[in-house]
Formats: sequence, C-alpha cells, structure tokens
Amino acid sequence: MCGGGGDSSKEMRKQQADQERRIEEGLRQINAIFGGGTFTPHKAASTYVPGQKYLVQGKYGELAPFDEASIQVPEAYLQVPAEFDKGMLNQYERAMRDRLVAEQKQKYINEMIGNNRMWLYQEGQPTTYEGFTPAFFGERQRAYEQYQLPFATREFQNAQNQLAYKLGNQGLLNSSVARGLGGSLQQELAKQRGAIATGGLSLVQDLQKQLGQERATVTQQLVSSANPQLASAQALEAASRASAPSPVAPVSNLFGNWMNMYLANDLARSYNKYNQDYNNQVGIGLAANPAPSRTVT
Repeated sequence: MCGGGGDSSKEMRKQQADQERRIEEGLRQINAIFGGGTFTPHKAASTYVPGQKYLVQGKYGELAPFDEASIQVPEAYLQVPAEFDKGMLNQYERAMRDRLVAEQKQKYINEMIGNNRMWLYQEGQPTTYEGFTPAFFGERQRAYEQYQLPFATREFQNAQNQLAYKLGNQGLLNSSVARGLGGSLQQELAKQRGAIATGGLSLVQDLQKQLGQERATVTQQLVSSANPQLASAQALEAASRASAPSPVAPVSNLFGNWMNMYLANDLARSYNKYNQDYNNQVGIGLAANPAPSRTVT
C-alpha cells in the first residue's frame, strides 16, 4: 500500500514537472512571435492524409512521430466483435474485421485532431520571427503619414488656388492681404500635418493595446491547456492579424474651417481678422491697446 502511494506521488510530480516544462516552452514560443526570436512551429492538423508525417501529443504533452507506419491506437478504440477474435477467420470475416479496425482508427485520429493533439510535422530549419519591435511600430506610423500627407497637400493646393482666385478678383494678389493670408494658410498646413502625425501615433497606440490583449489571452490559454503547440498557433494567428495593414479612411476637409473663416467674406475684413487672431496669439490685446487704422495696399 505504501509503495503504491509513493508511486502515485512520484507520478503526480512527474506530471506537474512536464506541465511546467510545456508551459515554459509555450511562453518561449509566444515571446518569440510577439517580441522576436526563433523556434520551429508546428501547424495543427485539420485532416489526416495517408503518407503525411504528423506529430501527436503524448500522455504528458510531449510530441512523438505519428504516421501510417507507427499508428498505435488505444485498445479502447479497437472494439472488434468477439466472434472475430475466436478461431480461424475466413476471407469475408477478415475483411470485415479489417474494415472495423480502420474505421475505429479513423475515429481515434479524428478525435486527436478535434482536440488539437495532432500536428503536421515541419521539416527544415527553425523559423525566425522579427516580432513587434519599436522599428515595426515606427514603420507603421510612417506608412500612415505617407498615405495621408498627399491628401493634405492636395487640399492645401485647392485652398491656395481658391485664395489666389479671390485675391485676383479683388485686385489684392500683390497686397499685404495676400502675404498675410498666404502665411496663415501655411500655418494651417503645418497644423494639419501635425494632426496627421498625431493620428499615426494614435493608430500605433491602438495596435500596441490590441497586441497586448492578444498576448495576454494566448498566455492565459497556455497556462490553462499546457499545450505549447496550440498556444504558438494561436499567437501566430494573432500576429498575422496585427501585421495586416489597418484599414484607414483618407483625411478630408482639412482646410474647411480656415476657408470658411477667411474666404467666405470680403478679404480685407478677413485680413483684419487674421491680424487680430495673430496678435491675440502673441499676447497683444487689441481691445486694451487699439491699433491705428490701416489702409490695405
């Protein structure tokens, strides 16, 4: 009795140690996928194809070769009618027995696949993953800005053309009004470029948050299942989703407010408003210190 109890405790310790080893291996693979590193991934099998090599998870989660030549189906699956195991079988009975055995082997294989315990054997060198590094996020932010800036430039040119047209109609192309409003439009362009940069940063921050959540979910599932192959497969799926380009709508109507403020009314009055706005920005209160009237030239 005592010896049996000792064997049981030893078996439990072995199971716990094997579980910890599998979790540690799974964490190593998750870290490689998200942070950069190298390991050999095994893809979960979705069907069984004769001749294809597979790996199957053993009693303690270890992977062992599993192919046509080495399929060992537990006796519980080989429920052959008793009469087929007694005496000599004729040709018809042998065929029936072989068919039943094949069907029950397939049932066992299907259950292994359904429980994520069978994996395609991957030959060759381990795969190196770049991971989601600062360089990746910097490139994603730059890609966003490079996509949006041409739209901003196009809208700026449209506003510039409309300003020139209205200045020309009022005979103000070479006036201080033209110089002042041209400078104001350039300031608006710089402001909108800054807004685009902020949009790129926000996109990257959202992606970082998404990846953090995906990584936490995969890690929790690993701790629960102690299945490193399943965890790495789920991590690869999450990484693939995050690596795909984010759908982004082009920016529009960036200069709408500026045009409504300065082009909707008479340009001379608009220019006076521009001067007032500028003076307010640099701390000159025109209400307290009225400026002398000026003649537009």
